[in-house]
Amino acid sequence: LTVDGNGLATFNLPVLGRSGSGNASIINMNGGRLEVSRYFSTYGNANNARWLNFDGGVFAPVYDSRTGFTGSLGVSWPTVVYPDGGTIDVSPGTTATIAPAFRSAEGWGVSAIMLNNAGSGYVTAPQVTITGGSGSNATAYAILNKDRTIGKIVVTCRGEGYAQGDTLTVSITSATGSGAAAAAVLAENTRPTLHNKSGAGTWTQKGVATGFD
Repeated sequence: LTVDGNGLATFNLPVLGRSGSGNASIINMNGGRLEVSRYFSTYGNANNARWLNFDGGVFAPVYDSRTGFTGSLGVSWPTVVYPDGGTIDVSPGTTATIAPAFRSAEGWGVSAIMLNNAGSGYVTAPQVTITGGSGSNATAYAILNKDRTIGKIVVTCRGEGYAQGDTLTVSITSATGSGAAAAAVLAENTRPTLHNKSGAGTWTQKGVATGFD
């Protein structure tokens, strides 16, 4: 799930996970607002990856008068903060618990993907995969034009741990169109300022935050 721009995602009890192995469940907060009135839960294979990325979004734990619960980040999996940071918005009269230890993204990440060839004949948006280099977790998606060419590729997570001189491969795969080509642009994951807080409520941080200015 990626929340961006002016987007609003509202959940009571979001569940992240899949059965089987080799799967990942990820929430990217690149903008917009994510409201949760209980907590994050997990499902399926416990060895599958689950993590939350902050890169400019707002997390809002809200009180639900029907259940008496207040939203929280009660998760044990990584909560990574990228250069654009994030905001915790706690409404008046609300006490929220933030359990995981935030940490800043390491090394370099993918700041943009430059489209070198728009291709042709795409009926649905192709899958975009970023591989190579010394880091991981960079993800993106493609947006189509009406003429079935690719209009642009949007980075949903910069990823971390890449080196300045890494060469990454951007693969664009589809059962319909062909010919599209793109290249990843790397930039340093600068240390973000620790999460901003807004609202008159109380935010209790249990985990120790590391790697912030």
